[in-house]
Amino acid sequence: MEDYNEEYEKVKSWAKSKGYYVSENNKNRDMVCFEERIIYINSRQSYENMLYAIIHESGHILTNNNIKYFLEKHPIYPYHITDGRVTKSKKYSVCLISEELEAWKRGLGLAKKLNIKIDKNNFFKIMIDSVWSYIDSIN
Repeated sequence: MEDYNEEYEKVKSWAKSKGYYVSENNKNRDMVCFEERIIYINSRQSYENMLYAIIHESGHILTNNNIKYFLEKHPIYPYHITDGRVTKSKKYSVCLISEELEAWKRGLGLAKKLNIKIDKNNFFKIMIDSVWSYIDSIN
């Protein structure tokens, strides 16, 4: 797929329709800030990787919009936890990894809904590397 930029712009447009601004900067860490309603994307990566990052961060928006559903299946919602004693717990770690996986899953569903063309092998490689970085940081 040559034009990941076009696909990226489709997801960016979806985010804008939900009231989120997308900030692209080579110093950004890929993340979403719910309070500011900003998706931060690191622009040093290829457009393909930027596409997968915005898909994932959009998945977080979808997860956050339905916290009730998430909490029915998980004991805590990691995003709102700041207590250091809790963030070191097994419960927090498991819920954090689950939330990350949920964001990837919901983001992929959004991409399908928006007819975003992705390279599934590359998408899943980035997803696995990303989730593994959370697992690795626990140890």
